[in-house]
Amino acid sequence: LFATGASYDRLAYGLDVRADMLMIGAGLAIAVAAGWLRPTPQITRLLRWAQWPAVALILAGFAFAEYQYAWLLTAGLTVFGAVTGVIILAVVLSPAGALSRTLAMRPLSHLGRISYGFYLYHFPLIGLLYLRIPAAARFVVLFGLTLAAAEVSHALIETPFLRLKDRIRAKVAVGAVAGPVGVAEETAHPLTTSDSTVPGGGVAST
Repeated sequence: LFATGASYDRLAYGLDVRADMLMIGAGLAIAVAAGWLRPTPQITRLLRWAQWPAVALILAGFAFAEYQYAWLLTAGLTVFGAVTGVIILAVVLSPAGALSRTLAMRPLSHLGRISYGFYLYHFPLIGLLYLRIPAAARFVVLFGLTLAAAEVSHALIETPFLRLKDRIRAKVAVGAVAGPVGVAEETAHPLTTSDSTVPGGGVAST
């Protein structure tokens, strides 16, 4: 597509050309879940060696890569997807490792909690401001603005809806428990109706 002159939007956002990154993540998830990738000494040693260069490459890409670079649109994003897979594997297969402990630090774990908003807002902010910010300051400015937007969104939108979800879930759980309990009580103490003759020729129901 690049050689035939496809547009930037086609190369950057087409599902078929970005499916490789989705497939890398899905493939690794299947491999771990199926037990094909396990924390053997060899794999653990390899990940221990590869994890920090992978982190450095990702950070360098965030700081210096330009979206219009031909290498980024052709092979670079695939490379970044594979490198991200290395980082994820290092954390999943070695939860007590140095990288896992680093990512568990409070500032980074907080960034993880607001990461969905960070993901949502980074794209429109880049689209609106990318060319209006000097290249030397783009990373810092866009990161700061995205972080601020994610914080506000988490406080005013996500957290209230998460609390609402918890309340709804609690009500559903109470209803799910109350139903069988009521049936059990009805079964244990059924209402019975019997007719018996009382003095005077009347009929009493119990």
